[in-house]
Amino acid sequence: MEKKRVLLIRKNPYWVSEVAELYFNYQLNYTTYSYVDQNGKVVKQGVDLVVMNKQFVPYYVLAYASPDPKLVPMPIMENDHESRLVNTQSDFVFWWHIGTDKVSVISTESLLHNFIDTENYEDVGNMLCQWVSTEDENWNGAFSQYKLSPAVAEKANKICNFRVSQLPLSQREVDAPLELARV
Repeated sequence: MEKKRVLLIRKNPYWVSEVAELYFNYQLNYTTYSYVDQNGKVVKQGVDLVVMNKQFVPYYVLAYASPDPKLVPMPIMENDHESRLVNTQSDFVFWWHIGTDKVSVISTESLLHNFIDTENYEDVGNMLCQWVSTEDENWNGAFSQYKLSPAVAEKANKICNFRVSQLPLSQREVDAPLELARV
């Protein structure tokens, strides 16, 4: 008889961290530690998770959600403040493409060097962000896309759906707002 592994999460006010934690912990079998204090110094410095690989090398990860499977948003301003992405101390940026089984990961250094353009942005809810295609040639192989395992993808979608169900009715009807991740 095969023992079924139960996917557990710890409540985090920033639900994209929960999805990233599921991916690194249950799919890659890495050790993860998430920061849950939204006003904490480390979170303000652009770090949502500490991920330790199998050799116990720690990496700092910044997590975001994308409502589009072919685009990733790069926030320049969030809630009238400079985005955590612009001055992040993380090693990698993780995006979960909402409602899919796809995640995208890129090294922060490559991202900031090749893509941040503070003149080319779009106003999305409480954010100003730049949209970049996942197939853009400027990634130069530094951008990686992965599929979530069925169990992790199902749990990630349940987390998102639960958080959406907790929003006021007027906010639920907006097409996958990016600020939703901060509920």
